[in-house]
Amino acid sequence: MNENTIPVRADLRSRSLDFLRYPLAMAVLVVHLCNEHSEAMQYVPLLRRATSSFIGGQSVPIYFFIAGYVFFLNTDLGKKEYRRKLRNRFHSLLVPYLSWNLLAYAVATLACGDGAAGAGSFFAGLGKALAGSTGGEVSYPADIPMWFVRALIVMAIISPLIKWLLSRAGVWWVVLAGIVWANPYTRYISSWQLASATFFFSWGAWMSLNRRDMMAEFRRMRTPSLVLYLTAATTCYVCYDSYSLVFAASKIVAIVAGLPVAYNAAAGCVAKGIFAGLARLAPAAFFVYCSHMILLRPAADFMCRLLHPHDAATAVAFYALTGFATATLSTCAFFAMRRHTPRLLAPLTGGRL
Repeated sequence: MNENTIPVRADLRSRSLDFLRYPLAMAVLVVHLCNEHSEAMQYVPLLRRATSSFIGGQSVPIYFFIAGYVFFLNTDLGKKEYRRKLRNRFHSLLVPYLSWNLLAYAVATLACGDGAAGAGSFFAGLGKALAGSTGGEVSYPADIPMWFVRALIVMAIISPLIKWLLSRAGVWWVVLAGIVWANPYTRYISSWQLASATFFFSWGAWMSLNRRDMMAEFRRMRTPSLVLYLTAATTCYVCYDSYSLVFAASKIVAIVAGLPVAYNAAAGCVAKGIFAGLARLAPAAFFVYCSHMILLRPAADFMCRLLHPHDAATAVAFYALTGFATATLSTCAFFAMRRHTPRLLAPLTGGRL
């Protein structure tokens, strides 16, 4: 490779990863939107079927992969660097995690009048709001999307262990982590969904530590990954209500294949200047991701009272307007706060202004 092309490729890689941030947050919003008001969904069942099959579960693994890749980029992660990164993650991850969950808990407490999520007391509910409630396969904090940030905090803490495993086992550690994540009997061995975080974070870390050219690697996968993703996602769509094992297996394939598909799509858009406006929305991505569930439910309740969905047309209008209102409110709130109250915004975004 010509040395003069390296900075250009690195810049394109960085801009492509940045480009992905806002669309991925929108994808998460759409998936959560389709879980709101099942009485409206009965008129458009194919909507949930399509979102579950083609975009459900796709965004957060990409976030984990990017986080692993960036965490180990151009560093040997010595003791001094590890401490520096932990200090940075305290501000960029832990402070927003606490801030958003306290805000979500306060909103839920005010709405319910007797504590969030059925908590027996304020402090017991507060503990569940921050750590996540227990008793099922998966535990979520008060602000549900923040489970991703919680897992990232754990990944940052155990990053030296991940580096050591990768130095000893190489790509086989990534393969093992992938098997644990893909196996339904071990995927939820941790209710914090650490199997998913470990696999994709380790995959990104392996590529970064081994100086793999992400652009070249994913470009080689462009056609096969696209075919594999579309085939697997279509299989999910066909088997959505009939063959649960086939759906689950196909979803695993779609999520893995979807990662290079998403990156290649972003790199193509950046290189050709397509949807250039999305780059200007990238700073709002984290805020939108964190805030959308807090806004989504009241927005859905309001639209339901306004539209009274009773057929396919009104149900489509309900979901479209609810999604648009939530995305617009959260995005505009970010830019308004960035301009007028940056000090108030800082703890909510971890300094991502």
